[in-house]
Amino acid sequence: MKTILFPTNFSGTSKKAIQNFLSFFLKNGNRETRFILFNAYKRPHIGQSMLNNISDILAEYSMEDLKREAQEIKMHLGDYKIDFELVSRKGFFYEVLQEFTEEVHVDLMVMGMKSSNVFRDYVMGNYVLTAVHQINIPTLLLPETDDVFLPRHIVYATDYQDINNIRDFKKITNVVNALGAKFTFLNIKEKESKEIFTLSHEIREVLADTNFEVDVVENDHLVKGIVHYIEDKRIDVLALNEHRESFLNRYFQVDLSSQFVKLAKFPLLIIHEGD
Repeated sequence: MKTILFPTNFSGTSKKAIQNFLSFFLKNGNRETRFILFNAYKRPHIGQSMLNNISDILAEYSMEDLKREAQEIKMHLGDYKIDFELVSRKGFFYEVLQEFTEEVHVDLMVMGMKSSNVFRDYVMGNYVLTAVHQINIPTLLLPETDDVFLPRHIVYATDYQDINNIRDFKKITNVVNALGAKFTFLNIKEKESKEIFTLSHEIREVLADTNFEVDVVENDHLVKGIVHYIEDKRIDVLALNEHRESFLNRYFQVDLSSQFVKLAKFPLLIIHEGD
């Protein structure tokens, strides 16, 4: 994994997510990665005569805050020595973040979320996560928690109709392998279903260097099946494929639902199709 992007608004939530992720990531020997600390500051709503001076001051404040944030994160990491590339952009968060990710190839974006239920906010359209829906790079969303992030097991729930783009799974395996995690394809099927879940030869080739397994669970209720599996197997990260016809999105329209509220404080890995 060559480049990881950390957007920050200098909140405790953002800082804790970055610190938790890097503590694990660097412990696994990932030292040759480019780390970018990114901040967006808003344009002031004032007259043109004052705009240039105020913009210069805000740019200076943003960069100084980035330097301070980077230093505090480095101090937290202790013996792990890393360098951050600091990027400050003027404008609305989503717009400047999208512009930047179009200019620079990013392998993974890591963001902290304040809400106690990241999944609910992701589905219901939290304004930050609305931007994530549109930015076509793999994104790891970490809810605020005192627990250290340990992504030992990542699960991807699918009905196999989902698996139609090899590039998507190269993105997944890049993240999974960089984190040194175990990866599970989870097929939730109805109890009376005779359908057999298999992986194509092309998918297996992509997963050649990945510690993976295929698991099938019978449950007539998709959401309950996923929740029960995650609870039973102590899954650390739920991977979602962000596209219109994805397995889970087909059910979001009818079940947003009380069951997924149980996924409070649960990290999400979002992979975009075809980007």
